[in-house]
Amino acid sequence: MYIHCIFIIQGFSFVTDQKKKKKKKKKDSQLIIRLHKEVRDDFVELCDELDTSAAREIRRFIGEFMKKNGSKQDDAA
Repeated sequence: MYIHCIFIIQGFSFVTDQKKKKKKKKKDSQLIIRLHKEVRDDFVELCDELDTSAAREIRRFIGEFMKKNGSKQDDAA
């Protein structure tokens, strides 16, 4: 019984910590690109192997590209 109470307290603490994190802006737009299925599949597979997502890597690329080329956007991706 005592162990059960500790678990509940730890779980509550975890939920409280999650609420303290800063909320990110919700993404509200899409960019559609066309590429060969094999290229897309290889890219997604490589992202999975590297424990990332295709969307995250494309957003990272866009952000770096815009920063490198003088974009005025603070948080482009």
